[in-house]
Amino acid sequence: MANLPAHTTNDPKPWDKLPEETALWYDRFLTFISLGPARSIEKLYRARSEGQETSLRGKRSSSGWHTKAQEYNWKARAEAHDKANSHELLAAEEKRRIEARERRRTIIDALIDKVNTAIDLADLEHMDTATARLHLQTLSTALLNLIKAHRLEMGEPTEIQDSNINAAATIQFTADDLAAAQRQLAEYNRSQEEAHAPA
Repeated sequence: MANLPAHTTNDPKPWDKLPEETALWYDRFLTFISLGPARSIEKLYRARSEGQETSLRGKRSSSGWHTKAQEYNWKARAEAHDKANSHELLAAEEKRRIEARERRRTIIDALIDKVNTAIDLADLEHMDTATARLHLQTLSTALLNLIKAHRLEMGEPTEIQDSNINAAATIQFTADDLAAAQRQLAEYNRSQEEAHAPA
């Protein structure tokens, strides 16, 4: 059964039950409404035969269904209902998109943490360039792809650019770059520890 908008006045709505409309056909009309803008009599018949009216035996609706739909002006009444509820439908759809985006961000953040952890465990300080190229290319590629996915979800540019050199030039990071940066960081940290060690 469709979720009908709340009445703000006592004025009848187009989707209200018509005086000449029987309870059965009005209930079918409410199912018709619930099918959304892509509704049809055939879809209605399938929905009813698989749900509230399993006693319906035919594979397709009879001409009587189409006759009643025309007699009770279902198409126009259903469209009036859609129009009255359009703002609620749009709000609900936007909420679903936001929730889906947040779920994707959570997954991406978790995967970035896992890749970073894997890189930290690789002991890059003691890894030669050839080994880094062999083992870290997959990790570095995965990390860059995840960063791009995260920036895409945030509505940010997916490429990192050096605006001081060329706005169209994209900075590329390789496994060698990653290993070298890790070594430099390790050497810097070691020198800082030695400088501040007690004499």
